[in-house]
Amino acid sequence: MAVTTRKRATLKEVAQAAGVSIASVSNVLNERGYVGEKARNRILDAIEHLGYRQNRAAKSLKTGEFPLIGVVLPNVSNLFYTSLVESLMDECRKYKMAICLLSTKDKAEGELECVDYLLSHDVMGIIWCAPLTDEVEIEAKIRDFPTVFIGRELEKYDCIVADDYQGGYELGKLGLSRGHSKIGVVTGPLERDIVKKRQAGLEAAIKGRAEIIWQYQSDFSNITPENIIATIMRCEATLVVMPNDFSAINLMKILTERGVRIPQDVSFVGYDNSDLCEYIQPSLTSVGQPRQSIAEEAIQCLIERTKTPDKPSRTIVKPIQVEVRDSVKYC
Repeated sequence: MAVTTRKRATLKEVAQAAGVSIASVSNVLNERGYVGEKARNRILDAIEHLGYRQNRAAKSLKTGEFPLIGVVLPNVSNLFYTSLVESLMDECRKYKMAICLLSTKDKAEGELECVDYLLSHDVMGIIWCAPLTDEVEIEAKIRDFPTVFIGRELEKYDCIVADDYQGGYELGKLGLSRGHSKIGVVTGPLERDIVKKRQAGLEAAIKGRAEIIWQYQSDFSNITPENIIATIMRCEATLVVMPNDFSAINLMKILTERGVRIPQDVSFVGYDNSDLCEYIQPSLTSVGQPRQSIAEEAIQCLIERTKTPDKPSRTIVKPIQVEVRDSVKYC
């Protein structure tokens, strides 16, 4: 929903601040024509002071260039983001745009470096997925540059998020409906908004009717710590909730090799509903996020933002759906 309007500095305002003509500012920005050194310095100072950035989308339309958008991901090995990138590329082809893809490897300190790189390489806009960077730092870095966020809500920017609270809640309801009262949970990094919301939804669903008897935090990557495996093999929980499908499938494989029967001994649920869920044995129950719809909304929001930079920001929440398969038994 609309929460704020951000004023983008205009070419005219830069010219007024520098005491020059709009044509002179345009010449400096496009490196053409002659502008005296003193005037050039005043223009550059005004650009820096006002935080002015060119509208790359408009420039691309005028020049016939192939617009480039930047995409910042936490981790390219995560199956959800792999599929999301494919969907983003499909959408970009519709608008004759290309993608510059960067991964932060789940490190907050790498995010601003990625954004700096994109800003210095003339992208028309940025799609930033699940950022860990503080909101104040984000605003100081990108200012009014066309940016759409996926997987995190930020007050002053366009954001596309799945209903992660509902995702956790539906998993809790599923567990209760099948008689599971002791649940083990492997989460992603708890500093991520999506993880907090999933956890809150799960806890709300089972409150007073079931309990989380153990919980481990992971980094969303390949999860095989022996302490998690040992805990599961003690059969303390009848249902294990995993942070994504890849980690769930990997852990199920290891446990099966060690003689644990799934779902007879322990049930599993994943998150993201990747294509692999249907092809393993037993097939994996998982929460599906609408990747194609998220990609469509993100590209559309970015295009609209480049064309109308002063329009109110908005957050779009996409529904989730639990795909129930063979990995969850009735107790």
